[in-house]
Amino acid sequence: MTQEELDALMNSENLDDMVVEEKKEEKSDSEATKDNMAGQLSSITVDSEKKATEIMTMLDQVLVELDASETCIKEKSEEKALIIVDDIRNIVFEIMSTMQYQDIHRQKIERVMNTMIDISQMMATTLSGVASIKAPEAKHIDDSDGEAVNEDELAELIASMGKN
Repeated sequence: MTQEELDALMNSENLDDMVVEEKKEEKSDSEATKDNMAGQLSSITVDSEKKATEIMTMLDQVLVELDASETCIKEKSEEKALIIVDDIRNIVFEIMSTMQYQDIHRQKIERVMNTMIDISQMMATTLSGVASIKAPEAKHIDDSDGEAVNEDELAELIASMGKN
């Protein structure tokens, strides 16, 4: 968020309403999804799409107002033109306010992405540790190609195990 955006936000009349609405939105998101990342991303997408639609509607209003101002200028109705310019200014400020929500949603998406990256790294670390643990290979001291244990030694070993 730039300093200009912060200044515009601080100078707006509905700052308290925006803060209260933002807190309610964060609370409902956390309660509804309960740390479910897919649910969080879905919620963010729905909210983002809603705000994008609002922005498009407001931009359409700006175009209508510009057409009306063009007519007023042709009719040399300066008073009406000034009113229309003021209306356009108000709509642009509403668009800027809506874009603040887009920035909030971007931050939410980044948080979810960072969480997913952390989980992925933890899984990679955990799995790499598991993969390196394996049974040691048997090492034979003698280099002969014969059996490592002869039959007498094997029978003696089995007999000693039976005694325990």
